[in-house]
Amino acid sequence: MEPQTKGHPGRFYSWPGKTKMSTTIVTLTTEQQVPLSVAFFTATGNPATVVGTPTWSVDDTSIVDLIPAADGSVLVDTKAVGSCLVTATGNAGSKNVSESIGITVTAPEAETAVITPGAIQPKPVVIILNNVVVQPDGSALVSGQGAPNKVYRILASDDVTGPYAEIGQATSDSTGAFSFVDTDAPNHATRFYRAVWP
Repeated sequence: MEPQTKGHPGRFYSWPGKTKMSTTIVTLTTEQQVPLSVAFFTATGNPATVVGTPTWSVDDTSIVDLIPAADGSVLVDTKAVGSCLVTATGNAGSKNVSESIGITVTAPEAETAVITPGAIQPKPVVIILNNVVVQPDGSALVSGQGAPNKVYRILASDDVTGPYAEIGQATSDSTGAFSFVDTDAPNHATRFYRAVWP
């Protein structure tokens, strides 16, 4: 964001406890700084010289720092959010001539965005055991549904609470259907099954 400058000739800018004549107000963020230079003119608008280089001051040093340059200009370095007046004073010989500029410092706003991808993760696979059918030879045909073309581990236990042990694997087809024949089922009075992946 570029510094914002607004001019209002003859307007007073007021902050709590601060009222000075200023023709310009500059808005900066705490990430910005701006150089200021000053020129002096006669009552009729002609350029005028002053003795030496102008002096610069700020009425609130907690908001900005002033860094003077050899050519008489100054760099306004922002420090904190707030408003202040920066004044340039020149020695015209018989009197001092001053002019002030209002500085408003705001918090920086978002200007760009960066999207950072995280680690690639497999999609969750929902596995459903649809049916267990005892075959004429006593084996059990276990049928299920999951994601297509996956290899599922078939687990079995004599107790619903486990422990479960792997007894084989089944590969799903393009629709996600899979089946497994438990030839050891006749050796168990009861049998409970699970399918897991990976």
